[in-house]
Amino acid sequence: MIYRDLALSRMRDVASNIFLGRELTRSVLGLRFIDMGRMRSEADAMIARLGARIPSVTQMTGQLSGGQQQSVAIARALTFNPKLVVLISHRLTDVFSVCDRVVVLRQGQVIADDATRDTSMNALVAHIVGAHSEPALEE
Repeated sequence: MIYRDLALSRMRDVASNIFLGRELTRSVLGLRFIDMGRMRSEADAMIARLGARIPSVTQMTGQLSGGQQQSVAIARALTFNPKLVVLISHRLTDVFSVCDRVVVLRQGQVIADDATRDTSMNALVAHIVGAHSEPALEE
């Protein structure tokens, strides 16, 4: 699940946010240390996989734009290798770039449930704003 507030630590860098609570470690003489080099390398690979435009995984997350921060949250979710990621967003360009399927809710009802390859941003916007005709209510 990727929450709307993103649940990021603004005072930590991108790589640290992606692996927050699951830091990668290495052993040296029997002692465990955080492997920042590996975390940065894997974070770079995930950001590249998403096609996100983030200047550096060493940059503080709080210095990034809202869209860049959302990319960090998505990258963090994807490092768990999930079968399903839930992304709630009104930023349709992000939705279309990372989702296989979109669901539009209106007043608590599912009014669209489509594969992204079978719909368009214009069609989704029409659903969101209620421009598609909805079945008439019987009296």
